[in-house]
Amino acid sequence: MTLSEELRRGPRKFNARRKAGEIPLDQSGATLSHLFFAKADLSKLDLSNSEFEDCEVSDCDFRGASLEGAYVHGGRFERCDFRGARLSGATFEGVEFAECDFEGATGFDTLELLDTRGLGGKPATVSDQQTAPLAEEPKFVAGKVAVDEARERDIDAHPNDAARWLVYGDWLQSEGDVRGELVTRHGKPGFATFVQDHLESLFPSFADELRGGGQAPEVELEFRHGLVHGALLHALSRERPVKLGELAHRVLAAPACRFIRRLSFGLNHDVTHYGERQNDYAPVIESLIKEPKLQRLTHLEFGIQEREVVADEQYDREPLHSFGDLSELWPHVPHLEQLTVQGNGGTLGNLELPSLRVARFLTDNPDEQVVDEILAARWPKLEHFELWEFDSEFDLEALLHALSAVPLKHLALPGMMSTDRLFELLLAGSLLKKLKVLDVHDTPFSERSAAFLLRNVARFSHLERLDLSDSQFDVRRDDAVAKLPFVVLDRKRALPTVEQYEEPSDDEYDDGPDDSDLPEEAMPPEAPNADLDIPDEHGD
Repeated sequence: MTLSEELRRGPRKFNARRKAGEIPLDQSGATLSHLFFAKADLSKLDLSNSEFEDCEVSDCDFRGASLEGAYVHGGRFERCDFRGARLSGATFEGVEFAECDFEGATGFDTLELLDTRGLGGKPATVSDQQTAPLAEEPKFVAGKVAVDEARERDIDAHPNDAARWLVYGDWLQSEGDVRGELVTRHGKPGFATFVQDHLESLFPSFADELRGGGQAPEVELEFRHGLVHGALLHALSRERPVKLGELAHRVLAAPACRFIRRLSFGLNHDVTHYGERQNDYAPVIESLIKEPKLQRLTHLEFGIQEREVVADEQYDREPLHSFGDLSELWPHVPHLEQLTVQGNGGTLGNLELPSLRVARFLTDNPDEQVVDEILAARWPKLEHFELWEFDSEFDLEALLHALSAVPLKHLALPGMMSTDRLFELLLAGSLLKKLKVLDVHDTPFSERSAAFLLRNVARFSHLERLDLSDSQFDVRRDDAVAKLPFVVLDRKRALPTVEQYEEPSDDEYDDGPDDSDLPEEAMPPEAPNADLDIPDEHGD
């Protein structure tokens, strides 16, 4: 059971299971979306790299918890106890804190705060000992790189074990390797300053790209346990032309990047607006496949770019650029877990990715070849699939059929022409029963879809979230659909519990729920719309 599912059961059950030791301490990478919970004991949990999306949290205990690398966007935390929490590398965006205690918490010098209220750059209650800079001078030998393959294999086998990293950092310090300073200083005040002051020692082959030559940096790094966990590479300044493939080689070769897990690529410097030039990653792929460290990669992103509105109209945005040929890469990343490709054409090739759990494709009117390659993909562990900005016609039935063969839990198809056909196909197939999240935001939602959803609400009620935000609703059905407990119309609205809606067994499915299956506000009208051609689950 996921942490989100545990919290939805209510604080009394959650805290009882915590006290009994039935909830693992390692909850790293958890996703908590649109949750409302209070008085939950989350102390000492490892919530590193977790995502909190628009959660309303009050009177909860986060003492000693790790929120390192977490992404918290939207929502509110009220009267929560963060004493002793570890916040290094976390991002708080659009979050409101009220009467929260951060005494003794660490990592504020590496926090990224965007439109966050009630916290500020650092807490008001951090002790003097925590805010004081490290007094000891760094002790290392310039250019010294200590190598112990047995220790590195142990770190690779237990990447989230903070104790092992500290032991590794102590050993590096004893060997005079500057990376030991990174490991032991990470999460403490002054870490970012130390990195900036020692760029030439830590990253001699791309220190200038980290500074950006006085302009925007071509390399942005993410640290975890003191060493580089992820890197974003992009080259947009024509005054500083950079070959991303060659730059990637220099980044991967740096000793401080030895345990890198994520690589993200932005656009090349020669890409101009409105697709006048091509954004071809083929040279990047050619360089990457020669690198031995690719075996460690778990996250890859291509084509990272902002979709800025270039006119007053909502959908008049800068178009996506192509991504070129990525096909040669996949045999070299057998442990890849998350893949994001953003672009408007190219070659994916044979997507045989045995460890992939998350696949995101953000595109506008892609080539038919791209669709065929997605349909033919082999990713037996896939749990999360997204296809964004998909304005063109494609074989939706074939896509859903292909996804029904994997353990999918999260399906996002925003920006479709309509939800009508999608709902009909989901009811006719087996995929719906597996899903926990169905995201079709920014998609027209017709009276036909509303009537169809209300007729078959028992078949959808097991969902944790049906995201219909930014969609168009028919006024006659708006209220009934909006009050369904699993429906999200405003992405900032916390969801109520869905405990009362249990997934029915196969023999409980019928053409429509009886009165006991529906909340009063979701009851269909006494005279159904006979003129609507709405099939039942058999397609009749």
